[in-house]
Amino acid sequence: MCKNEPIRQAVSTEGGERVFINIEIERVRRHMTRPQMAKELSVSVETLCDWVNRRRAIPAEGLRALSRLFKGCSLDYLLKEKG
Repeated sequence: MCKNEPIRQAVSTEGGERVFINIEIERVRRHMTRPQMAKELSVSVETLCDWVNRRRAIPAEGLRALSRLFKGCSLDYLLKEKG
């Protein structure tokens, strides 16, 4: 599941920001909205966006939750930066 080529165009990022693009790619691939994903991770949408946009570090429990949510995707893949 963790191939990003076909979905990359569907995920928009603002400017040349350094973001964890693969988290967004996997969210879109699974047809999840940001509010749905935030609920699954037990965080607010604002916190989720801060994590993806690297405005806030993802704590260990958040990394574990991402790993559970995106089974089959390594954290190395999910945390690969764009920009």
